[in-house]
Amino acid sequence: MSTGQIIGFAVRGISGTFGAFGIFMFLYRKHHGRIRPYLTGILTLMILAVPRKIISDLLIPPEGEWAFRTAVSILIGAFCEEIGRYFAFRYALTEYNRVTDAFCYGLGHGGMELFALAQYPWEFFLAGTGLISENPERLQMISEISFLDSMEVLLFDDCTAIAVHIACSVLIYSSVRYEKKNYFLISFLMHSLINIITLYFGVAGSALGTAVLCYLAYQLYNKNKNYEVF
Repeated sequence: MSTGQIIGFAVRGISGTFGAFGIFMFLYRKHHGRIRPYLTGILTLMILAVPRKIISDLLIPPEGEWAFRTAVSILIGAFCEEIGRYFAFRYALTEYNRVTDAFCYGLGHGGMELFALAQYPWEFFLAGTGLISENPERLQMISEISFLDSMEVLLFDDCTAIAVHIACSVLIYSSVRYEKKNYFLISFLMHSLINIITLYFGVAGSALGTAVLCYLAYQLYNKNKNYEVF
């Protein structure tokens, strides 16, 4: 493994572990971000793991065409996450009525997801530096990963993941606050579409889909209320 790859995996690991929390601390200190929405996002994602697994086991066939099974898995994941977001804002965050609360929820939800996935770049980093041992097949796989892949093109993957969760949180927040049920459908469909685009077109497709989602979230939020200054 090259030095560039090792550095790339280290940066990815640090980003996945601390990135979202760092952004939350910025909002907390500079823009009156609140802790409860952030923690609610984390807990909601953890709680959703159980029903998501049950639904997946019921609806996804153990064998069959890979594309179909993957598409169903993506739809289930997006639906569970948006339902969790909706119930969080409807019942757990009824007094948290600022758009910064939606940002904080998205950072908690997305940050926890990245934190769970950060084990992989850290594993690759530790294997590359010789701090842990890996089987030859896995080391061969690691050695074939380029520097740009290990960095995910300057961390765009992590950035777009966080942006998706913040944008979806703003949409669901607006759905609850302004009684716009169609915003839930938009959030679910866009979340699913971005995941599918990412699967087939990589970081470039993810960035484009995320930009469209963020634009929609911004416009639909402003359609109901003038922009709330942080």
